[in-house]
Amino acid sequence: MILNDFSNTIKQLFSRELNYELSDNQIMKFYDYMNFLISENKKYNLTAITDPYDIINKHFLDSCELLRFVDLSFGNKHYIDIGCGAGFPSVPLAILFENSSFTLVDSVNKKLSFINELSNRINLQNIITFHARAEDIGHDLNYIEKFDYCLSRAVSKISVVLEYSSQFLSIGGSLFIYKMLDTEQELKLSQSAQQKLYLHFNDNIQYSLYDISERTIYRFCKSKETPRLFPRKAGIPTKNPL
Repeated sequence: MILNDFSNTIKQLFSRELNYELSDNQIMKFYDYMNFLISENKKYNLTAITDPYDIINKHFLDSCELLRFVDLSFGNKHYIDIGCGAGFPSVPLAILFENSSFTLVDSVNKKLSFINELSNRINLQNIITFHARAEDIGHDLNYIEKFDYCLSRAVSKISVVLEYSSQFLSIGGSLFIYKMLDTEQELKLSQSAQQKLYLHFNDNIQYSLYDISERTIYRFCKSKETPRLFPRKAGIPTKNPL
C-alpha cells in the first residue's frame, strides 16, 4: 500500500471511529510499523494478519479502541502490556501518547527483538521491553504496584489474566482486557479471582471492526494491595484458574 492510500485510510478510520485526528508524524510511524511488520513476519512469526487494510483495522484501530474508555491525552502514565506479542495494543498507544511510558512483557524473546528493532526504526523512546513470564516478573519488587494501567490482548481467559496482572497495578489502577469473542461466561467464572485479587469488574465496551464480529474491552479496577502469594508459579494459573 502506497503512503498516500495508507494515510487517507488510517486518518479517516481514526477520525470516524475514535474522533481522533492523527498527525502526519503519527501516520508515518504507523506506516513504517505496518511495513516492518509485514517484512519481518516470516522471520518472527508475528501475526496471521498481513493484508495492509486488515493491519490498519484489526491491529492499529483495535489497539486504540481504549480511547473510547478513558482520556489518554494526560501524559506521564505508566502502562504494562502482558503478553505483548508483536506490540498490540501497547505500541499503537505509545505512538499516540509519547509522554507516557510503556513496559512490554513477553516470554518469547524474538518478539521482543522485533519490538526493539521497530522502536529504533520509528524512534519510539517511551517503550521498554522485558523478557519474562508474567508469573515471574510479578514477584519482582521493581514492578510490583508500579503501573497505572495494565493491558492484555488475546492472552488467556479472564481469570488467568487477572492473576497475571494484579501485582503490577497500583491501588486505583485499571486492567484492560481485549477480547474478540463473546466472553460473558468467562466474566462470570472470574468472580472468585476478582475477590481474591481485589480486582473488581468495573465496566466494558463493545464495538465492531470492519466486516468482523463484535469485540469487547473489559475494565477491572484494583481496590487493595494484592496478596503476595499471587501470581502463583509459572503454569499454575493456566492449569488451575482461581
